[in-house]
Amino acid sequence: MAQHSAGEVMAQARGGNGGRGATTRRSFARAVATATSIGATGGALAGCADQKAAPPSSTGAGKVEFWKLYQNSPAAPQLKELFARKHPNIQVEWVDTPQAEQPQKLTVATAGGTPPDMSSITAPFFGDTSRFYQPLDQFLKRDAKKIDVDDWLPIWQQGSVRKGKTLGLPREVAVRGWWFNKALLQERGVPLPTRPGAPAKVDYKQLEEMTQKLTFGRGEKQIYGLFVTRGWFDVLTHVYGFGGKFLDPDHTKCLLDSPQATAGIEYAFDLVARRKYGPDTGTIDMHESEGTIAMMLHNAARAQNLRKLQTGTQWDTGPVVQGPAAPMTFQFVHQVGVVTGSKNPEGAWAIAGEYSGKDANRFWMEHHGWPTVRKSYLDTYIKEGTAPPDTRANIMEWIKVSPVVTFPVGYTANVVPIATKVLNEMNNGQRTPKDAAAALGREISPVLEK
Repeated sequence: MAQHSAGEVMAQARGGNGGRGATTRRSFARAVATATSIGATGGALAGCADQKAAPPSSTGAGKVEFWKLYQNSPAAPQLKELFARKHPNIQVEWVDTPQAEQPQKLTVATAGGTPPDMSSITAPFFGDTSRFYQPLDQFLKRDAKKIDVDDWLPIWQQGSVRKGKTLGLPREVAVRGWWFNKALLQERGVPLPTRPGAPAKVDYKQLEEMTQKLTFGRGEKQIYGLFVTRGWFDVLTHVYGFGGKFLDPDHTKCLLDSPQATAGIEYAFDLVARRKYGPDTGTIDMHESEGTIAMMLHNAARAQNLRKLQTGTQWDTGPVVQGPAAPMTFQFVHQVGVVTGSKNPEGAWAIAGEYSGKDANRFWMEHHGWPTVRKSYLDTYIKEGTAPPDTRANIMEWIKVSPVVTFPVGYTANVVPIATKVLNEMNNGQRTPKDAAAALGREISPVLEK
């Protein structure tokens, strides 16, 4: 699995799902243009299906066509065995479908009367795919105890509910946390933030002081105190920490041009461009493997890749870092949904419940490293997970305080190209951060669905 296989959009926007069989940005834009051109038909089909939808029946036996986005996942064989054992009368047909292709494919399949029964998707694509998902509220009302809704963290509804309807079941959490290299901190005499008696929270200015101490030269190598993510969409770490937001609640206006968001973007840019605390080139993986970064505010799921590195066990997760207005973080929730017009909605519901259920979570923990929305899973993750990180309880603290970010319809086709272009121009010196923030607000708002 690639480190961002469950939802880091940058790779997909460049034309791949972790490098596996996705469309290019141009072809995806054409696909979404196609979807838009028949959007009224798709909406009518969805609306018609909602009106004709019968109450859920008690049978789910038969075939369930499941469009999944994790190609060659090592968790798949265990999940297949789980489904077969718990639902022997349901035959799941697994179809590898890169998520960048799902919106267009669902449009075509729905219009042609051949939709799959269910699909899984990451948060940035949920706005596009959820248009084709059946509301699950009647299932949830009937089977709340069976699937143990109370085991989900409250954040699940923020990610799963659109316009008052529950359109997905929550599966994984992509939350930004504080990672640090224990060996580099000890080398420079910087106290570990997880030492006994360390504060439960750290102010961003304290993190900045640590960053300065951890930026130094070692022979021909430059060691950087902090890997600063100034590209789209990880710049939101600083946007939210400074009190800004990505969108308004209705997804009709981009708020990245607000004074708070602008200050966050300026701060992230300044750490690299002026203070030189972070590298302006190279990937996180490269700097981790070379031992040239000491800290980062980044995805909690990096555990899956760090375990593969010889130096991986040097990394751990620190406590919450408080920004000027809020914690320096954000998170989003990945989903699984039942497709409107499904031939076997009851079977799809049963498998969706298992896919996001308690038993499946261990497979995600062992093979992917992603925390999930289930409290029981997080307890297991903290107690039994394979390091790194050692201090797993801190991931739970990050989840508690992180704002949930949701993404609009047309996000990948319309928003990503704009945001990527503007921030690349900023990082290349073609725009000031203030100009970039203004351009983001000015150019993204008009492409949002009203």
